[in-house]
Amino acid sequence: MSKPDIHGYVDDGGMASFVRSPNREEKSSNKRPGEWIGPDQVIEFKGQRIEGGNFYLGGRLPSLSYSGQEASLIDDHLSIRAASPDYSDETLGYWPKYNQLSPKCRGAYLAWLSSSRDRTDVPIGYVFIYFYGLERRGVHDSRQKDAVTDAEFRELAAEVRRLLSIYSYNRSFSAYGRRLLEWMALLRPDVVELTDEEILDHSLRQAFSLRVGRYAVSGQPIDPTTAFLWLRFSEEFTFRAPARRCYDEFKELFRLKYEEKYGEGFKVKPNKTLFRPTYHPASGTLRGQELEELELPDPTGLKSHQKKVARIGDECCDELDAYSRYLGRNDEDEPGLEGLLLLPNELLEARQDGTLENIQQWASDIIDQREGQVSTRDFWAQVNDEKVTKLNKKEITLLQAVGDKAGFGFAPDPRWHDAKPKAEDTIVLFDTSPGPDYEPSSAFYETGMSVRLGAMVAQGDGHVHTDEAQILKSLIEEHPELRDVERRSLLAYLQYRLINKPSTAGLKARLEELSEEAKHAVSRFLVSVALADGVVTPDEIRQLEKLYTQLGLDKSLVSSDVHGVTATRAPADYKEADQSSASKPAHTDKAATGREAFRLDESVLAFHASETRDVQSMLGRIFAEEGAEENKADEEEVLSQPADPQSTNGAINGLDAAHSALYLQMTERETWSRTQIETLCNEMELMMDGALEAINDWAFDTVDDAVIEDAGDTIYMRPDVVDEIAERVE
Repeated sequence: MSKPDIHGYVDDGGMASFVRSPNREEKSSNKRPGEWIGPDQVIEFKGQRIEGGNFYLGGRLPSLSYSGQEASLIDDHLSIRAASPDYSDETLGYWPKYNQLSPKCRGAYLAWLSSSRDRTDVPIGYVFIYFYGLERRGVHDSRQKDAVTDAEFRELAAEVRRLLSIYSYNRSFSAYGRRLLEWMALLRPDVVELTDEEILDHSLRQAFSLRVGRYAVSGQPIDPTTAFLWLRFSEEFTFRAPARRCYDEFKELFRLKYEEKYGEGFKVKPNKTLFRPTYHPASGTLRGQELEELELPDPTGLKSHQKKVARIGDECCDELDAYSRYLGRNDEDEPGLEGLLLLPNELLEARQDGTLENIQQWASDIIDQREGQVSTRDFWAQVNDEKVTKLNKKEITLLQAVGDKAGFGFAPDPRWHDAKPKAEDTIVLFDTSPGPDYEPSSAFYETGMSVRLGAMVAQGDGHVHTDEAQILKSLIEEHPELRDVERRSLLAYLQYRLINKPSTAGLKARLEELSEEAKHAVSRFLVSVALADGVVTPDEIRQLEKLYTQLGLDKSLVSSDVHGVTATRAPADYKEADQSSASKPAHTDKAATGREAFRLDESVLAFHASETRDVQSMLGRIFAEEGAEENKADEEEVLSQPADPQSTNGAINGLDAAHSALYLQMTERETWSRTQIETLCNEMELMMDGALEAINDWAFDTVDDAVIEDAGDTIYMRPDVVDEIAERVE
């Protein structure tokens, strides 16, 4: 039964337009059996000299699928008319056959065949006719005894690869060409080998199954490259944006993590499912084939093994997410230090150019020689040549990434401390960064807030006394529940607080949340710090009054609280030892301001230092939440807020109704074909490319990242960005 007389033209993008052709196979008086013309033969007929062979010539070479002649057979009895290779007419159908072409099309085809066969302006139908001959020789003739030698078989594969290097812009030809190479590799695996890239990039599933089946039979472990191929074909893994956008980094990270987890690789046992490869030809005059004789197991569909590689793939996507987002926001040929620092450590070591080692040495020198103290501007100069006058979120994030990757921390770090560094500050570096995923203990928070409040009191008279600094340092060093990295961080934070101008920004709102009992407990702690050096100066009294006001307490209570802390709360043995001093444990001097300066005996000081622990614990419970960052009052970077999430006429977040409807429809699935999206856009009267661009622009405005990734035939929705958008608009 013949195929219907439906013909079409395949354009450069691989799309076909179909027309009904009046032409059928042209009758020929040529009775000579068709023969294969090898690449070393030269043929001359009707003024044509054709070198390079690789085609069938003659009058009779029956089709293998239905009545008629082989599609690629060149019948030298049929008439031709001279034409340029770029000529075509309606006889060049979707299933082109030489004996159905018009004389002028046959002339155009023979002109191409007589050339170097590499012109890209020829109709792809001519390339397919030539390909049909290669296909029949490699698929059918090669299975006939002694018909095709290994050397010729290898040359056939080489010619297919050459054509693919020229004409793979046509998706249809690319698919059929890769499929033929795969089948030839299955027929004679010792003669034609596929590269890992060919299997992976062109989804050659049967070649992959053959490889895994051999591993199962031999008992060899699955090597990292084959494991990555398995990930590509796994139904348990979705190639999210990081895997697509950062493909090379993703592949290398997968290899490293696979080797770390499985060493030489996990092993698979032969299963009952057998590998049954099949071939579907491009030519309409060939029939499909099967290879039943392989008898290999096919473990590739086993869920347990798919999940093994999928878990590693998901982990790689998570670790590359920040880097992927960076690439999505920045159009750079090579990412700068800011981008490279977002890479996982395993990849960063291989990519960076020595800059990080230089920063590590610089930080080490600062810590050893200057107790970690350095200006923020000097730190910034190590990572960026541009001068900075204000530090916004972007700049601080870069400094944090540098410290995390180079192995040192700094204070203040907004992730751990209730402040962010300012350009004019002196900050403090310390050994070993806690790392971006570190979760501080409650002891860290309680001690950190104690340090902040205590440093503000100690700075009240414009001079930090050694004893005042020591009592705050002791809070850190003697706390039994602090981890080593927390101690280093808090000691650096204490230094920062003591050497920079004090600020109460962000405190008032938090302190107002305290109960009256808690406020008085905090006030007693502040008085204890002020008394650490045995003297409460008038300036310290003024600072205490400011903090009392922040607490919502009457500032006139400061003097009475100082008296109360030194007298009524003194230890019993102190009172009994000296009744006269018990009635007045603090000596007072009248200052020019009219305020008293209080002096204490050492036994009272020791008592009050030990009393601070209870207040510390209470502060930790209050301030262990996300924390009121000191810089919130003067935050330089204002994040754009989402528009009113309530729909207006079907529109959301600044998108008009049509784009909103398209976006919501697309969020229902992660993967769409281009045709499906075109259909949706047509229904909504939208131009597809413009609509996708508009939605991505909106996504960037909302969450600083693209939500749609256009991969050609396939359109991907990024579920992580969809979720982030949902959080912002709810």
